[in-house]
Amino acid sequence: MTIIINREITDLAFYYWINGFPTSSHPIDWRRFLGFIITERRYRCKRYNTYEKFRTECLAYLDNLTESEIKNFWTEKQRVEDFLDDIENAEIPIQRELVNLNGDYGYIQQNIIDHKLYRTKITNEEYRNGGISPAEVKKRAKVKTNNS
Repeated sequence: MTIIINREITDLAFYYWINGFPTSSHPIDWRRFLGFIITERRYRCKRYNTYEKFRTECLAYLDNLTESEIKNFWTEKQRVEDFLDDIENAEIPIQRELVNLNGDYGYIQQNIIDHKLYRTKITNEEYRNGGISPAEVKKRAKVKTNNS
């Protein structure tokens, strides 16, 4: 038995997925596939970023995969990556409300931008016009993290 040390973590995630039963449609195999995609993104690996590279790596481990199966995996990989891009780039719906600001009532707006909560005071006119842009909220506000 060979032990591989210092192998890139994305390659390990790919290895665990492709050496399972990737064509079985079993939930565990789907989780391994998602784990590979998420690991690839987290560590910004470029080894599998084109269809040809992905195909080559798949066939290096499983030469009995059909072209159709590889294309299906590639399509699913692209769909998951698009979904993750949408989540990462989504602007969480803004919240605007009337609050008591040290004895004086006024409006605030808060947005979650880049996984941080930004909260700022807005004028009555800005509130009536639907609030301000997330970029403006970010510019005016102090950052709050999830724990503060």
